[in-house]
Amino acid sequence: MTKTRIACTTFPRRSLLGLFLISSMACSTYIPIKPTELPKLNDSFVAPATNSYGQLVAVRVAHVEAPDGKIVEVKGDFDVRIRLHDHREFEITHPVRARLESSGAALAIAGGNRAEVVIPLDRISTVEISQPDVGGSVVTGVLIGVGTSLGVFLIVVAAGA
Repeated sequence: MTKTRIACTTFPRRSLLGLFLISSMACSTYIPIKPTELPKLNDSFVAPATNSYGQLVAVRVAHVEAPDGKIVEVKGDFDVRIRLHDHREFEITHPVRARLESSGAALAIAGGNRAEVVIPLDRISTVEISQPDVGGSVVTGVLIGVGTSLGVFLIVVAAGA
């Protein structure tokens, strides 16, 4: 009887925090955009706003051009990954601020993890921005939930046997 009680009360309490933290992790995907489009995303944000009905979330939405000419919708905060032709890579975390140099031949970019760096446009291979992948987050959450439920079930069955 004691084993069943331990399995049913202690295990879930300890694992619930971990399960919550893992399932709340947001999956994201990187979307390529033209390097010259990056300054259009300055001042992007996700911020809570309160009204008389409760709390809302305000998200800035912007539209930029992908390398293939398609229009990409960017929502809220984002991180940037820049790859150069010499295979070096820069990861810039939000908040991101970018501008084209006055000559138009270089991109100046700074972020939460990096002071401003100036990169000539002809050295940039790709610029990618992160965006939340809601589908990936849902699938991850479902898989974790099913796995945890099965694990708890097996522990309860084993403890009762």
